[in-house]
Amino acid sequence: MPSTYSSNLRIELIASGEQANQWGITTNTNLGTLIEQAIAGLASIDVTAGDVTLTALNGTTDQSRQMVLSVTGTPGVARYILAPAVSKVYVVANDSTEDVDIITTAVGSLGVTVTPGTSTIVYTDGVDFFTANDNVLSTYAPNVAVITDALGILTGSAVTDTELGYLSGATSNIQTQINAKFAANFILSI
Repeated sequence: MPSTYSSNLRIELIASGEQANQWGITTNTNLGTLIEQAIAGLASIDVTAGDVTLTALNGTTDQSRQMVLSVTGTPGVARYILAPAVSKVYVVANDSTEDVDIITTAVGSLGVTVTPGTSTIVYTDGVDFFTANDNVLSTYAPNVAVITDALGILTGSAVTDTELGYLSGATSNIQTQINAKFAANFILSI
């Protein structure tokens, strides 16, 4: 039986007895390149010329396997990014000038709109895309911490200087100085 490829990440699955004295090359590609890209890879996607269908190649580098999609361009209108119809998580950073909708290639699929200048975590079940951080505001002001409420929903909460000190692990005068810098400079973006 010849090698096959996994459905989600398209990683080569070596058949028993195949690739004698060469399986190490395939294994290194699978582990050192392809899985690494799925966990920490970045693909730059230019949407200036039109909608983009992410490349999805068996056993070699492609766009749809990457963890982060950095969207660029000046399209003048909203664009679509079409991902393969398999389950996957992405971080979409929209540095283009227009909205970008990420959808699967499945007919009638629902997508997620990422506005210019924002980043969001999205996931697909192989049909529809969903926002992984729906319940988190995109930007929090100084002296606000992200907390989980009684229902498990992420939200913002005002924090006192003392609590900020505990969060930073500092105490007394050092705590006051850190709190001032922390409050003045820290904005949590999701």
